[in-house]
Amino acid sequence: MLMKGEGPMFLFLHGNPTWSFLYRDIIKGLKHRFCRIALDYPGFGLSRARDGYDYRPESHARILEQFILKLNLSSLLLMVQDWGGPIGLSVAIQNLRSFRDFVIGNTFAWPVTGDKHFKGFSTVMGGPIGGSLIQNFNVFVNILIPAGTKKKLFREVKRASRGPFPDSALESPRISFTRDRRKQ
Repeated sequence: MLMKGEGPMFLFLHGNPTWSFLYRDIIKGLKHRFCRIALDYPGFGLSRARDGYDYRPESHARILEQFILKLNLSSLLLMVQDWGGPIGLSVAIQNLRSFRDFVIGNTFAWPVTGDKHFKGFSTVMGGPIGGSLIQNFNVFVNILIPAGTKKKLFREVKRASRGPFPDSALESPRISFTRDRRKQ
C-alpha cells in the first residue's frame, strides 16, 4: 500500500493479476492534489496472504471494507479497473457515505448475465484449459497483459508486472473466475 500526499483521499484498486504498480504514473501525476492510496489485495504486489486465503473477489472486498472502516476513511475518490470494479463497487454500495466520487474504467460488476464472451472466457480460463495455461505458461502475466496494452511495454515494466508472480505456481491460486456457487 502507498499512502502519500495531502488533500482528498484517492483510493486505487487494481485488477487480477496486477498490483498497485499499475497506477504508478497516475499516482505521480496527482501528487500535489490528493492523498493517494494504492491498496494491494492479500497476495498481490508486495503483500502476503495468510495461509488458506482464497483470493476470491468477495474475500478481497471484505478486506477492503475492513481497511476503510478501521482507518475511518471518508470522502474517498475511488478508481477501479478490472476486478477492482466488483471488489470496490460492492464495498461502496454497502458504505456509500465513505465515498464521494468514482472513476470507473475497463471493469464490470456482478452478476454478469447474457454476455456470451465473458461467460466463454470465464469458462475457459476457470476450467482445465485455463488452469493449464496459467500453470504452465503464466498466461496472464506473460501473454494477456502485454497483448491488452496499446504501447509496447518496456523490459523494466514487464519485469515489475511479473514481480509478484515470478512463476506460475504463484499466479495460479489467484485465478478464480467462477463465483462461489454456495452463495447463490
